[in-house]
Amino acid sequence: MHAFRLTWSNTLGNDPGTAAPTAAPILPGDVALRVETLNGAASAAVTPVAGAPGRYAIDLPVEARAGYRLTGRIGGRDISAEVRLPGPLEVRLPVGDTVFTTAGPLFRREPYAWRASGAGGYVLYLGVGALDPARGDTTGSILFFAGLGDTVTVDVLALDSTSAQYFRAGFNAPRQGNITGGLGTLAGATTARRVFIWR
Repeated sequence: MHAFRLTWSNTLGNDPGTAAPTAAPILPGDVALRVETLNGAASAAVTPVAGAPGRYAIDLPVEARAGYRLTGRIGGRDISAEVRLPGPLEVRLPVGDTVFTTAGPLFRREPYAWRASGAGGYVLYLGVGALDPARGDTTGSILFFAGLGDTVTVDVLALDSTSAQYFRAGFNAPRQGNITGGLGTLAGATTARRVFIWR
């Protein structure tokens, strides 16, 4: 099951760079969407998530390198978009799902090396915060602020090229998504997780 959010966005009266657009959830009565694989092997309807206005879900297998098509209507407007996921995200560094590191200075860098074929960029999440959205490099280091006894979970997302351009544009910058008939992007990513423990 995969979940996402749909909102009406109103940018009138917002000065670029000074305020976020106002948004309101799109309710189920205005939504009739379906997602199918580009090869036609599987499809499923988009359904509302109970108790979460504007949240919708779809029960459809998602696989690396596969392509997906979104079609239907929102608020009486035809909507369509396509996305193809990158290949599997291969993490060469750090080695192992759990990394034990020696406690030292509070600021510490740990090297990384990863790659996914077809990826347009990578997003890192350390705990609950995003770091360097849609960075394009596949080698480098991650700066941690951690000490003895701390545990930090790092989630890496390899984005498709359209999604990487969309996220890289910045919150208030003009964004070129891939949705026809609406604003935004149908995003695709392959993922990996590493856990760092300081001891």
